[in-house]
Amino acid sequence: MMAAIITNFINCLITAIVGFYLIKGITKSEIKLFSAKTIIWLLLEAIITALLQRSTPSSFVSLIIYCINIIIYKQIFDIPISESVIVMAMTMVFLFPCDVLIGTIINSFVTIEKFRSTWQIFIPANIAISVVAILLFNIKIVKTKLQKFYFSIRTKNTLTNTIFIVLTVVFTCILSYKGYSNFHLNYDYLTNLIAIIVLIVLITMYISNKNSYDKLSDEYEKLLSYFQTFEEQIEKEEFNKHEYKNQLAVINGMTKDKKVKDKINEILNGNLDSEQVISQFKNLPKGGMKGLMYYKTAIAKNNKIKLTIDINVGSKNKLKKLSEEQNNVLCKLIGVYFDNAIEAAKETKKKEVVLEIYELGKDLRIVITNSFQKKKNFERRNEKGITTKGKGHGKGLYFAKRLLAKNNWIEESQKTNGEYYIQELIISNKKKEH
Repeated sequence: MMAAIITNFINCLITAIVGFYLIKGITKSEIKLFSAKTIIWLLLEAIITALLQRSTPSSFVSLIIYCINIIIYKQIFDIPISESVIVMAMTMVFLFPCDVLIGTIINSFVTIEKFRSTWQIFIPANIAISVVAILLFNIKIVKTKLQKFYFSIRTKNTLTNTIFIVLTVVFTCILSYKGYSNFHLNYDYLTNLIAIIVLIVLITMYISNKNSYDKLSDEYEKLLSYFQTFEEQIEKEEFNKHEYKNQLAVINGMTKDKKVKDKINEILNGNLDSEQVISQFKNLPKGGMKGLMYYKTAIAKNNKIKLTIDINVGSKNKLKKLSEEQNNVLCKLIGVYFDNAIEAAKETKKKEVVLEIYELGKDLRIVITNSFQKKKNFERRNEKGITTKGKGHGKGLYFAKRLLAKNNWIEESQKTNGEYYIQELIISNKKKEH
């Protein structure tokens, strides 16, 4: 009896130490293993887990252990309870396939009764699970993806993420118990194993997609910050230029020298192009969108695109009513669609892009029209990784699709009209139905 208790305690302590190592790596914590605080909490975890595991194994017991570990690792790493919930779920799920792998191998040689009662098998098996987990975690791409996923969920803990975490933990506990209670290579065990593999694949896909989406989102956030600075700088330069023109006009009125007058007029007329560009966006409010459009206009000009802009006067008030978050979403969407319009237009003979922003009833419509040539994969353009532009593209429209799905105050439509592709964004008071 005493030998079984000691064996179980040693195994629980090994698992606690591995859990500490994984959480330390995922959170990039500087907490040391060999400190009084860490050792006390890990010993407490091992004791509680060993006592709970002496009772009849069940999914409920696994959930209780999970909840206790949330509190313990919160204390060790001094993190909020919400972050402890996330990182414990990640650790639990990460250890699960390692446990299944070693368990399946041992299953081929010994019975469950012999496995649990023989410490010479039980302890080495647990050490093997720990070694596999640590080796797998130290693969650079695995560690990087887990860290990105953790920091992403930590900063953007939405309802979807919370539901995903809760369901993952529940299913892991259920599948873990089923595997623990059925340790024979039979139909039920294989069915459970297939369910485990499916769960792991789904989790991997979710993490990969979320990391990809968040990476693009962060890149656009940085660009928006740059555009806001760019916008302020242009407006400052425009004010200085206006004052400069006023002074030249005064000098022009003071002189009768024709050469001086001609030179002043030449300087004033030389600024007409930039003034026309800036005046086109006078009906856009400050907040990043102006800077975005200044930047995209410069790109269009560099690509010799014929750019036509028509922004209705009343649009400014509608755009001003958007919250900062809504404004950021709209700028990201316009950025994606405008980039695609320029890319498509520059490959055509006409090289045309038209931007229209106007009110229609209570709706605000933003329409981007460009000349285009229909290519391979055009019908699948909104899918992840699908592109008509070659390798390295195919993420923008998928990102926009995900962004639209998260925001029910804006919708879009796409259509073609002969040689033109029309992308429309509609900001409406009426929410989309799901």
